[in-house]
Amino acid sequence: SLRVAFQARDEAGRTTFLTSGLTVTIQMDNGESAQSATCTVSYGSGIGACSYTVPSSWFSTQAAGSAIVSLIAKYGSTTVATASLGSVALARSPVLGTLTAVGMSATMAASPRFPSDTFTVVVRAHTGGSVLNSFACNLEFDSEVLEYSSATKSSLYNTPSVGGPLISEGSGLLSFLVTGRDASASDAATTGTAVLLFTLTMRVKSTATANTTSGALSLAVISMVNAGFNQFASDIDGHVLDGRDGIHSTGKLVVEAVATVGAHAYAASAELVNTAPLTGEAVTTDVTVVEHYNRATTASAEDATYACSTEADSILSVAGCVLSLTAAHSAGSAAATVDVQSASGNVSAQVPVRVWYPLSARLNASDGTLQQIDGMLAAGACSSPAFQSADLTLVADFGGKALDTVFGVDVTSLATFVSSDAAVASVSGAMVTGLSAGVVNVTLGNGATAGASTAVDVSSSSVFANITAVAVSSLSWGEQPPSSVAALPVGSSFTTSATLAQVLILEGDSAGVYAWAQYSDGTARAVPSTQLLVTATTPYITLTAGTASAPAKMAIALRASRECGELIDVQWGVCGAVVASDSATVTLDLPQPESLTTTSLSSKLTSPSDAASVSPVSLPTRSYIRALVNFDNGQAVDFSTDERVTYESLDNCAVIESFNYVRVRYSINKSVCTQVRVRVSIPLGSPTVHIEQFLTIPIVYVERLYLAAYPYPSFFGSTSGGATFNPRGTLRKIECTSYYQHATAVATVALTDGSSKAVTSATTFTSSAPAAVTVVGTRLRGTSAGATNITARWASFVSDDYSLAVSNELARMDSLAIGFTGLNDQTLLGSVGTQKSLRLRINFNDGTQFQNYLTDVDWIPPAVLIGLASSASSAISVSSAGILTLLGNHHEQVSITATRACDGSRPVTNKLYANLEPNSGDVDLGSRTRAQFTQVGAYVDVPVRIKANGKLKNFQIDVDIDPSVFEAESCVIGTDWSGIWDCTINSPTSVVSLVGNDADSSRTGLLTLATIRFRVKAATRSTISGTIRDLTQYVNNVEVRSGPTPLFAGEGDAVVSPVAVSPTSSPSPSPTPTPSPSPPTSLTSAQILNLVRNVWKMDSACDVKNDVLGDLDGDGFCSSYDVFAGSVVYLGIELGVVTYAGLCPVIQQRLNVNLDAAFKATDLIYLLYVVSRKLHFVTDVSVDSSGVEAGTSGNLEIAVTLKDYLGQPVTSQTSIRSQLSYLRSVGAPQLVVGSDGGVTAVENHWVLRAVHVGEGVYKIVVHASPFWLPRTFGFNLMLETTNALGGGTDESSRYYAFFGSTAAPYDELGTSFLAYRTIVVGGIYNPSPSPPPAPPPFLVTPYDGTVLGAIVDPSGFLYVAGNDPLPADFGKAPMQFSPYLSRMRVGGEEYWAFLPSNDDGLLSDARIVQLLEAHGRWKEFVTTKETSYELNKRINQQAVDALGL
Repeated sequence: SLRVAFQARDEAGRTTFLTSGLTVTIQMDNGESAQSATCTVSYGSGIGACSYTVPSSWFSTQAAGSAIVSLIAKYGSTTVATASLGSVALARSPVLGTLTAVGMSATMAASPRFPSDTFTVVVRAHTGGSVLNSFACNLEFDSEVLEYSSATKSSLYNTPSVGGPLISEGSGLLSFLVTGRDASASDAATTGTAVLLFTLTMRVKSTATANTTSGALSLAVISMVNAGFNQFASDIDGHVLDGRDGIHSTGKLVVEAVATVGAHAYAASAELVNTAPLTGEAVTTDVTVVEHYNRATTASAEDATYACSTEADSILSVAGCVLSLTAAHSAGSAAATVDVQSASGNVSAQVPVRVWYPLSARLNASDGTLQQIDGMLAAGACSSPAFQSADLTLVADFGGKALDTVFGVDVTSLATFVSSDAAVASVSGAMVTGLSAGVVNVTLGNGATAGASTAVDVSSSSVFANITAVAVSSLSWGEQPPSSVAALPVGSSFTTSATLAQVLILEGDSAGVYAWAQYSDGTARAVPSTQLLVTATTPYITLTAGTASAPAKMAIALRASRECGELIDVQWGVCGAVVASDSATVTLDLPQPESLTTTSLSSKLTSPSDAASVSPVSLPTRSYIRALVNFDNGQAVDFSTDERVTYESLDNCAVIESFNYVRVRYSINKSVCTQVRVRVSIPLGSPTVHIEQFLTIPIVYVERLYLAAYPYPSFFGSTSGGATFNPRGTLRKIECTSYYQHATAVATVALTDGSSKAVTSATTFTSSAPAAVTVVGTRLRGTSAGATNITARWASFVSDDYSLAVSNELARMDSLAIGFTGLNDQTLLGSVGTQKSLRLRINFNDGTQFQNYLTDVDWIPPAVLIGLASSASSAISVSSAGILTLLGNHHEQVSITATRACDGSRPVTNKLYANLEPNSGDVDLGSRTRAQFTQVGAYVDVPVRIKANGKLKNFQIDVDIDPSVFEAESCVIGTDWSGIWDCTINSPTSVVSLVGNDADSSRTGLLTLATIRFRVKAATRSTISGTIRDLTQYVNNVEVRSGPTPLFAGEGDAVVSPVAVSPTSSPSPSPTPTPSPSPPTSLTSAQILNLVRNVWKMDSACDVKNDVLGDLDGDGFCSSYDVFAGSVVYLGIELGVVTYAGLCPVIQQRLNVNLDAAFKATDLIYLLYVVSRKLHFVTDVSVDSSGVEAGTSGNLEIAVTLKDYLGQPVTSQTSIRSQLSYLRSVGAPQLVVGSDGGVTAVENHWVLRAVHVGEGVYKIVVHASPFWLPRTFGFNLMLETTNALGGGTDESSRYYAFFGSTAAPYDELGTSFLAYRTIVVGGIYNPSPSPPPAPPPFLVTPYDGTVLGAIVDPSGFLYVAGNDPLPADFGKAPMQFSPYLSRMRVGGEEYWAFLPSNDDGLLSDARIVQLLEAHGRWKEFVTTKETSYELNKRINQQAVDALGL
């Protein structure tokens, strides 16, 4: 990025200018194209900044380039300024190298960085043609310069687990482990020469000093594992790409210090006027310095350490960085310069300042002769005559060097004036007032040095005064002054005009009263408001006296009429004497009233003595009256409370109170007083007009109290005609019970205006025959057959009797209806014990209803009338009170049936579903609502959900089915899980196993983990259940583990029936994501040590460890949590805080599940597949080669013992194959136990298949046909599984070659054959007597100074001898042998050859690597004591003797 700082000034050098509409752009041109960006400009300082990202295409890898930079300023579309900034250099881009072989590269910052800068490091891989599935690498960095910030996953792989950083002696170490690809990543995307692995962010430390660090960071490849999780690369150096060409072993980083590259300065005011000679006060302004830096992201900042100076001493002074203009200065200038310099002297700037100096000044008085005012005494003293006053005006001409003089600038408001004789004339502000006869000289005060003065003559001769008075209500602009004035040209002017107005149209409108004195000498002056005495000649005007800061006020009085003329008299009075007087013309332009509008806030009233005023009728007895006057100018004014309004009750029914309230009288003739009549009137206008209006308000009374009875409880329509009781009213006995119906009493009053009001809540009801009907509140309870009269009493009213009979005639049930409340999609959903209430509606033959018998009927026990039953009480029970209780899942809808309790007749049924929801830590299966398991076509899809109250980190779940009913066809990851995940189906066919692990997970709540598809095989009802093997949550950062435990909410039955399936009717199983055991992100070394040493105790108490295979955490189980524990150990080893050798031997053995004598990422993946039942533990490999002798057909026996994650022998769905590097061209395998699996395509090696012989033991017994030839060969093991149906062979997770294999299908994964063990065919081989063919020529080359010899026998066996054995203690652990190594060319082919000891046989490349890693460089153990000729001669002779040649 390029950052440009600039400063803009106007043509006068000022930094304050109009920024509205201003745009500044930066333009860059590299000769081929131009680019631009918008800049910012600060108001006041003129400092702007442009930030621009240079296109990467402008940087060439051939040579450095350049670009021309310019700035363009515009107002709108008009260009007002341009500036060329010259050219900027464009550095040459490095020609980065590329990986040419298997490995990894880290691309880091190519350009310099500053302290606290961050940069990304992009890690890519060359996979050498293999599919990269998992990997581990370490990043070492200079911890004095860099610190780790964060890591970001690639879209191709799972989130990296980060160990560290571990800081030691200036070096930092980060360990990265990625096990598994993203579910969306294809084989093609993860194969290539630059596969993106992850990106990390590093930060330059804030304490880093400017330097070039050659070893800023380096990369080490720990492991690269292919899709068959075979390690195809390990322990190789990575490469770094930085700002240099090519590819390097370490990264170079240039750190630059943040430095100042320039500064701009500005004055708070760049245009100053030196008024000190006129005022005696210095004029000052501050200079601010803003520094700019070489780091584009460092914002420019103010710096107060700069020093300011100037050579324009006659114009201004500088102290610190404060500029001062004083009376001591003598000139002005268009461009006085202030120099600004940094403390180091390396950075400087200039501030141009424009200074205006008063070249001349003139003081004038508006009246040079102040005369005595006839008949007026001096205010205040009232003992001496008053004299005239004059206004003082000071004007100055300003200019300076290169400035056009501005003439006649009024500076009166800045100056202070003094009189030479205070007894003759006094000065107040800019006004001089005579006191006694004489002459004074008025000059500038306060130390001003300008010589401006004026003489004032105070004369005892008299002048006469008159005044002119006006009343003004408003001012309006004729020509409004501009909101701003252009700064240039100096002295520009504008015109304006204003009009005074008097508008008085409404009562209360006001105007100010002003007066001007006019003297006989022709001068004039405003009269102070405090000296004016204002009186009105009409009562229509009210007055307020003036103050020192406000004029006298007149206002239109209440009851004013339209009037105009000299309505105000104004006198100028001082010391009790009137100096002059005048009258002001005033126009009271009041509108004429036209009409009156009256309204009542209450629509009807009643008398306080009437029951209508009692609750709950509560009619008001008084009302507010509103009166609006409508004028001829269209205005309507509220006069409701105006004292001129008259409110008059026109009869004896009501009275007026509180001025404009009307109240109905207490004692009233109700037959006469049916309304309130009010006359409202007001006299207004000129001439006075009496306007009035009449207002009528109805008076309403209670006329009668009515009583009615309605069914209880009420129901829709129960109070309308068709559903009410008939006039005689009857409460019937309810069938099947001894109980009678109830009713509700309702009382209503009728009002005289025809309206009615319910008063039931305030009414008392009585029964004449309580034995038949009991009254409780408003409830009329039938208790026995008979008749009664019900009476209602409210206020003073008593209703007519209401006849009500109680009859033994039965109210028979016509119909029943069951309803449910609070269900979710027709489902009673929740945990065990969740309850909901039924709704039970009963319709009777007399038209009455119980809308909800179970809650609304409180006098009949529910079980007396209705019987309730559930068709599946183990799933949903129902109480006699209609309470539904959820107890379990159910395979179909549960029927709730209601019948007549007395005989069980008239059954009615409604159905709902029972579906349990999981509590915390439990697992649910199937649909959340409706039926738990539903068959669609030939399949049942079963979602798997878990309820996590904390953050779900790890789970292992088994789903159990009846394999005679269901067959698992697919298992796909759920929408709520994104961590490591694996699902195993049909191993066995009765179980689907789910495994998940994500230590960085923050997911909580109800989470869908997977969806399993089952194909239906039989028509039946079958249970689907399961077990939570292991579950880990973090609740409030505390680990909570559970399991094994049966899943509860998920267990349930499915009713299914097989359906014929076409070949295309079942979608292909969705691919499952590659599993990825992920330890906690960014574990510190302390956290790792605490887990390994204190929590899991992996390096202590070794003699008391349990014997559970795969159990790393010591909980007695092998589960997915052990995969988590293993990954933590892996990071600890990579960081160097844990050693493999320091762990208990049993822990070492459990970590090394792939038998390669080391703990790598492949062991973690293998362990995960063991937990998910796809692979197994190899617990023993035994070899009996005692019968294998050259020239014989003795048997070679290889036996492999397998156990599953539960420690049980593996007896099915598994095969063991072995690749033997014995050539079929030398001899064919003759199988005693096992079967022939063919040969490898390239090497022609034997491939044999073992047979299970019991208790998890898989055996091969074989000999060469016709006999063994003397040679050394190796063998490996290939573990391969299927599901219980023989499927799953397309899953790479179901086959594993220990040490690698070139047999199919492993040859497609790019692995090579490495022997697990070697077999030496001992004895002497006697070839046939026919002369052997001549051996091909061979060439022996030295290896690390060791000279070797070799000979080839007729069978093609290569004998090799070295000149000196290795030390006796070399290689004792874990193997014992004394090998020799040679690289030689035979028949044009190059070979590695080994002469083994009698104990161990042929060494593989892997074993040689182990020896080299364990014991240092090979050459340190080999010495040369014989010449090549002597050695060859001796070796060849020995070989000839041995072979009988």
